[in-house]
Amino acid sequence: MSLQGFITNNENALEDLYSDEENHQRADACLNVVAKRIATVLASLKEYPFVRYRGAKGLDATTMTTYRELIPTKLAASVWNCLTKYKQTIEDFPQTETCELLILDRSIDQIAPLIHEWTYDAMCHDLLKMEGNKYTHEVPSKTGDNTEKKEVLLDEEDPIWVELRDVHIADASERLHEKMTNFVSKNKAAQLKQSSK
Repeated sequence: MSLQGFITNNENALEDLYSDEENHQRADACLNVVAKRIATVLASLKEYPFVRYRGAKGLDATTMTTYRELIPTKLAASVWNCLTKYKQTIEDFPQTETCELLILDRSIDQIAPLIHEWTYDAMCHDLLKMEGNKYTHEVPSKTGDNTEKKEVLLDEEDPIWVELRDVHIADASERLHEKMTNFVSKNKAAQLKQSSK
């Protein structure tokens, strides 16, 4: 999960909202939980968004719509209601819109769940045996007799990770190669290690 995003951590949302067996009470409860979590994140950031959503097609008195078609509308209304309460109760909460919140469903971009990201972050997760943002690798011990395990955290404290995590893997590979070449050219210990190979 990107540190620039968040999840509502609702594992049953897909089933609650889109199962073949429509259960409006369960779906409404799910939407309320999701709305409260989205609103809480926005409130903690002191953001009061202009909420935009894709309305159901032909939403008028003569057209029948399904519950599923109303999900973005219902979620937008629920988020807006939560934010309105926060606006009245949180000190220094913005009184006018400060950003935009877009509520979209999968029909907007049906391909995205089927394709793989081509970022440095995705490549690291594919190639390294990572647990969350941590991976363990083996390095030669100081004596050179055997290896020892080292843990590496890829997080906000790692400037290279922050710089490259969302960069396309081809660009990230080039930048890493440049950084490594530059490092070796300026670091005597790295030069000795390179010459001993």
